[in-house]
Amino acid sequence: MATASYAAVKSGDGGISFISIHEPIGFGDALRPLFECWDKARNGRTMPARSDFDPLSLPRDLLANMFLLEVQHQPRRFQFRRMGTAVAEMLGEDWTGKYLDKLPKANQQVIDQYEETVEKQAPTEFHNQYIKIDPPLRRKRMMHYRRLLLPLSNDDKVVNMLMGTTSITPVD
Repeated sequence: MATASYAAVKSGDGGISFISIHEPIGFGDALRPLFECWDKARNGRTMPARSDFDPLSLPRDLLANMFLLEVQHQPRRFQFRRMGTAVAEMLGEDWTGKYLDKLPKANQQVIDQYEETVEKQAPTEFHNQYIKIDPPLRRKRMMHYRRLLLPLSNDDKVVNMLMGTTSITPVD
């Protein structure tokens, strides 16, 4: 018997809606490849394990936009184990080895999404829009930021890692 799993889609205004992960209509093209790899690796389980993924089998451009976190439970903390070069460039620094709760750029919305992914044992996607100066265009642009988090578990019961990816696209 198949169990229903859901993904929470958070908007910048704090609202949450749920979509079935079997029909990932909310995932954009940039996030979909990682979701599809995760979904295939589940192989009938709620969540795949980290060992189900061979980094060499993933598309190279996907690796640059991925990050991997270890989930510690007593107390709950998130430690970055790997950060792709594109994510580090976007943030202006590589967070590999750092704890989420010690990073000044990690606001409550970020922490809430990580917590929710662990609690729901299901993918979550965060959306936000912000204004960025675009030097080549010499003007401000509205950007759409999306972050997908996918739970990983060694025993299909307790989330022990999170795998994620980000996408930033101009709105205009």
